[in-house]
Amino acid sequence: RFRLRRGGVRTARSRCWARQRRLPGAKTPKLILAALFACLLLCGRGVGQLPDHSARADQPRKEVRISEITSRNRLVRCVQPIYPEEAKRRGIAGSVVLDVTVNEHGSVTALRLVSGNEILAKAAMTAVRQWIYDPYPPDHPDEFKTRATLAFAPPAN
Repeated sequence: RFRLRRGGVRTARSRCWARQRRLPGAKTPKLILAALFACLLLCGRGVGQLPDHSARADQPRKEVRISEITSRNRLVRCVQPIYPEEAKRRGIAGSVVLDVTVNEHGSVTALRLVSGNEILAKAAMTAVRQWIYDPYPPDHPDEFKTRATLAFAPPAN
Protein backbone atom coordinates (compact mmCIF):
# COMPACT_ATOMS: atom_id res chain seq x y z
CA ARG A 1 0.00 0.00 0.00
CA PHE A 2 2.76 2.51 0.94
CA ARG A 3 6.00 2.80 -0.94
CA LEU A 4 9.31 4.24 0.21
CA ARG A 5 11.04 6.16 -2.57
CA ARG A 6 14.56 7.54 -2.81
CA GLY A 7 15.08 10.50 -0.54
CA GLY A 8 12.88 9.08 2.19
CA VAL A 9 9.61 10.52 0.86
CA ARG A 10 6.64 8.28 1.49
CA THR A 11 4.19 8.02 -1.36
CA ALA A 12 1.09 6.01 -2.13
CA ARG A 13 -0.18 4.94 -5.52
CA SER A 14 -3.21 6.74 -6.80
CA ARG A 15 -5.77 5.19 -9.09
CA CYS A 16 -3.86 6.54 -12.05
CA TRP A 17 -0.56 4.63 -12.33
CA ALA A 18 1.26 7.64 -13.75
CA ARG A 19 0.40 9.93 -10.80
CA GLN A 20 1.50 9.60 -7.22
CA ARG A 21 0.28 11.70 -4.34
CA ARG A 22 2.17 12.86 -1.31
CA LEU A 23 1.04 11.52 2.02
CA PRO A 24 0.40 14.03 4.78
CA GLY A 25 3.38 14.41 7.07
CA ALA A 26 5.92 13.25 4.45
CA LYS A 27 8.69 15.84 4.24
CA THR A 28 11.22 16.42 1.47
CA PRO A 29 14.81 16.21 2.62
CA LYS A 30 15.21 19.99 2.25
CA LEU A 31 18.15 20.14 4.62
CA ILE A 32 20.15 17.76 2.44
CA LEU A 33 19.31 19.70 -0.71
CA ALA A 34 20.23 22.99 0.96
CA ALA A 35 23.57 21.59 2.16
CA LEU A 36 24.38 20.28 -1.32
CA PHE A 37 23.52 23.62 -2.92
CA ALA A 38 25.67 25.48 -0.35
CA CYS A 39 28.63 23.20 -1.06
CA LEU A 40 28.33 23.86 -4.79
CA LEU A 41 28.19 27.61 -4.22
CA LEU A 42 31.19 27.57 -1.88
CA CYS A 43 33.22 25.60 -4.41
CA GLY A 44 32.61 28.37 -6.93
CA ARG A 45 30.90 26.13 -9.46
CA GLY A 46 27.33 26.07 -10.58
CA VAL A 47 25.41 22.89 -11.08
CA GLY A 48 26.61 21.06 -14.17
CA GLN A 49 29.79 23.09 -14.67
CA LEU A 50 33.07 21.33 -15.33
CA PRO A 51 36.18 21.98 -13.21
CA ASP A 52 38.52 24.69 -14.47
CA HIS A 53 41.77 23.16 -15.79
CA SER A 54 43.12 26.41 -17.25
CA ALA A 55 45.22 27.07 -14.13
CA ARG A 56 47.02 23.75 -14.66
CA ALA A 57 47.69 24.56 -18.31
CA ASP A 58 49.32 27.87 -17.35
CA GLN A 59 51.74 26.23 -14.94
CA PRO A 60 55.07 25.14 -16.43
CA ARG A 61 55.56 21.40 -16.54
CA LYS A 62 57.95 20.04 -13.99
CA GLU A 63 60.80 18.18 -15.66
CA VAL A 64 61.23 14.75 -14.13
CA ARG A 65 64.41 12.85 -14.88
CA ILE A 66 64.80 9.20 -13.93
CA SER A 67 67.96 7.11 -14.03
CA GLU A 68 68.84 4.86 -16.93
CA ILE A 69 68.60 1.75 -14.74
CA THR A 70 65.10 2.68 -13.53
CA SER A 71 63.95 3.42 -17.06
CA ARG A 72 65.32 0.07 -18.32
CA ASN A 73 63.22 -1.66 -15.64
CA ARG A 74 60.12 0.19 -16.92
CA LEU A 75 60.64 -0.94 -20.53
CA VAL A 76 57.72 -2.97 -21.88
CA ARG A 77 58.99 -3.20 -25.45
CA CYS A 78 62.68 -2.91 -26.33
CA VAL A 79 63.61 -3.06 -30.02
CA GLN A 80 67.28 -3.88 -30.63
CA PRO A 81 69.06 -1.65 -33.17
CA ILE A 82 70.19 -3.07 -36.51
CA TYR A 83 73.92 -2.67 -37.12
CA PRO A 84 74.23 -0.41 -40.22
CA GLU A 85 75.92 -1.83 -43.35
CA GLU A 86 78.02 1.31 -43.77
CA ALA A 87 79.35 0.91 -40.22
CA LYS A 88 80.23 -2.73 -41.02
CA ARG A 89 82.19 -1.70 -44.12
CA ARG A 90 84.06 1.02 -42.25
CA GLY A 91 84.57 -1.10 -39.14
CA ILE A 92 82.88 1.47 -36.88
CA ALA A 93 82.01 0.33 -33.35
CA GLY A 94 81.18 2.11 -30.11
CA SER A 95 78.30 3.29 -28.01
CA VAL A 96 75.59 5.86 -28.60
CA VAL A 97 74.11 7.90 -25.74
CA LEU A 98 70.65 9.43 -26.22
CA ASP A 99 68.42 11.66 -24.11
CA VAL A 100 64.90 10.23 -24.29
CA THR A 101 61.60 11.97 -23.48
CA VAL A 102 58.66 9.67 -22.73
CA ASN A 103 55.01 10.85 -22.65
CA GLU A 104 52.26 9.83 -20.20
CA HIS A 105 51.29 6.84 -22.39
CA GLY A 106 54.81 5.38 -22.37
CA SER A 107 55.73 6.30 -25.96
CA VAL A 108 59.00 7.99 -26.88
CA THR A 109 58.26 11.55 -28.03
CA ALA A 110 61.72 13.14 -28.37
CA LEU A 111 65.31 12.03 -28.79
CA ARG A 112 68.56 13.99 -28.56
CA LEU A 113 72.01 12.66 -29.39
CA VAL A 114 74.42 13.18 -26.49
CA SER A 115 77.43 11.29 -27.85
CA GLY A 116 78.34 8.70 -30.43
CA ASN A 117 78.97 8.21 -34.14
CA GLU A 118 76.37 9.74 -36.51
CA ILE A 119 75.94 6.53 -38.53
CA LEU A 120 75.36 4.45 -35.40
CA ALA A 121 73.14 7.20 -33.92
CA LYS A 122 70.65 6.92 -36.81
CA ALA A 123 70.23 3.19 -36.18
CA ALA A 124 69.96 3.75 -32.42
CA MET A 125 67.30 6.46 -32.83
CA THR A 126 65.26 4.26 -35.18
CA ALA A 127 65.23 1.50 -32.56
CA VAL A 128 64.59 3.73 -29.51
CA ARG A 129 61.60 5.46 -31.19
CA GLN A 130 59.87 2.06 -31.11
CA TRP A 131 60.46 1.50 -27.39
CA ILE A 132 57.44 1.52 -25.09
CA TYR A 133 57.72 2.21 -21.37
CA ASP A 134 55.32 1.30 -18.59
CA PRO A 135 53.39 4.56 -18.00
CA TYR A 136 53.22 6.13 -14.57
CA PRO A 137 49.89 6.38 -12.72
CA PRO A 138 47.74 9.47 -13.47
CA ASP A 139 48.82 11.31 -10.31
CA HIS A 140 52.46 11.35 -11.51
CA PRO A 141 53.98 13.81 -13.99
CA ASP A 142 52.84 13.84 -17.61
CA GLU A 143 56.24 12.93 -19.03
CA PHE A 144 59.72 11.99 -17.91
CA LYS A 145 63.23 12.18 -19.33
CA THR A 146 65.91 9.54 -19.16
CA ARG A 147 69.09 8.48 -20.90
CA ALA A 148 69.65 5.43 -23.08
CA THR A 149 73.07 3.97 -23.92
CA LEU A 150 73.29 1.50 -26.81
CA ALA A 151 76.50 -0.40 -27.57
CA PHE A 152 77.40 -1.34 -31.14
CA ALA A 153 79.97 -3.99 -31.98
CA PRO A 154 80.65 -5.40 -35.45
CA PRO A 155 78.94 -8.78 -35.92
CA ALA A 156 81.21 -11.81 -35.92
CA ASN A 157 81.38 -13.42 -39.38
